[in-house]
Amino acid sequence: MPASRSVPPPSFAPQSTPAQSLPPLHPAEPAARATGSAPPLRRLARIAATAALAVACLPPHPAAWSDAATAAPAPAADTSLPPAPSTPTTDTLSPSAKPADAPSSDTDPDPTLEWSVAPADENGPDGRISLRHTIDPGSSVTDAIAVTNLGDAATAFTIAVGGGVVGADGVFDIAEEAGDAGDWITVNGAEGSTVTVQAGDTEVLPVTVSVPAGALPGDHPAGIAVGVTAGNEVTVRHRVGVRVHLRVSGAVDPDLTVQAIRTRFSPSPIPFWPGTLRVDYEVRNTGNVRLGASGIARAHGPFGWAPVSRSVDLVRELLPGEAAPVSVTMPASPVFRLTGGLDVTPRAVGEDGIAPPPPVAAAFALTAISWSGFAAVGAIVVASWWVLRRRIRTGRGHGAKPSPSMRRECDADNSA
Repeated sequence: MPASRSVPPPSFAPQSTPAQSLPPLHPAEPAARATGSAPPLRRLARIAATAALAVACLPPHPAAWSDAATAAPAPAADTSLPPAPSTPTTDTLSPSAKPADAPSSDTDPDPTLEWSVAPADENGPDGRISLRHTIDPGSSVTDAIAVTNLGDAATAFTIAVGGGVVGADGVFDIAEEAGDAGDWITVNGAEGSTVTVQAGDTEVLPVTVSVPAGALPGDHPAGIAVGVTAGNEVTVRHRVGVRVHLRVSGAVDPDLTVQAIRTRFSPSPIPFWPGTLRVDYEVRNTGNVRLGASGIARAHGPFGWAPVSRSVDLVRELLPGEAAPVSVTMPASPVFRLTGGLDVTPRAVGEDGIAPPPPVAAAFALTAISWSGFAAVGAIVVASWWVLRRRIRTGRGHGAKPSPSMRRECDADNSA
């Protein structure tokens, strides 16, 4: 009889199965585990330092011109004498009556050439510094100049008459061509345009000013120059002269205008540091008498923030019809938008004795942006966003894992 085996009864107890690890709902990159990796704060500091170094190396943003007027600058008057036909020429002119030295001549290798020119009466220089006359249209007046040879040899001096101009340096000079008042002046006592004066002597030359009947009222500047010419390969002309202030009787109309305003803001390479505001413009004499001018340039940001100003002695003398360029620079903060203006105050010149017109105002506006500052802020924002995003993703990757029951509930919800 076979041996009997005991078979264990079936167990109806629930069997437990080992839990299976489920993948995380939101897989993420592991946090930095390498031994040499830096914490997030240290990375942020490193990125910010790199951005600051890059911003410091940025060049200033090209400053753009802002045109506030369309008038073109008036061409400067040509004050040079016509050159000799066959040799190069060098010209100098002194508007005063002080002696001037001249180069050696062809005949004497080392002569002393020194002379003076001054207003005079019949007896010689009379102490005036210029010829000044107010003349009715169609009338004439007589005066005189004295040419004194201060050198040690007889010298032939050349007489030239021309209309007056003020150069770019603000110095009065005589135009190349006579024109206007230069055509009204005649210097007598000279053979043609030359007068010879012995060493140590003074020659008085009568001057006649004849104003045509149709001459316009106002100032008509002119001048009389006395000079010498010397040299072999290079012709050098030195001149000293007497200024002639002529005013034709009639209505006096002093007036100045401001035109051709151009503004420019040059930002600093240092973020949000004050840059440079430059304002270029022209002051034009639209009246009929000469005027000087002074003024002030001012600018400010929105709501009057960060105001700046600069006083300027604009023009010493501006003849009728002429324009003078003026440039003003001053520090200004990068406040996105600069608004400002120019206040130009006309003034009488010398002994003219006229009532100057009221001040002239002109406005301007331009953008003032610190491009390096924007670059620095942008770099910091990008670096901060990158570090914050990385920290969020790293925190999600190491969060608590869901339990199987939670997983089954999520699956049930998804299937439903």
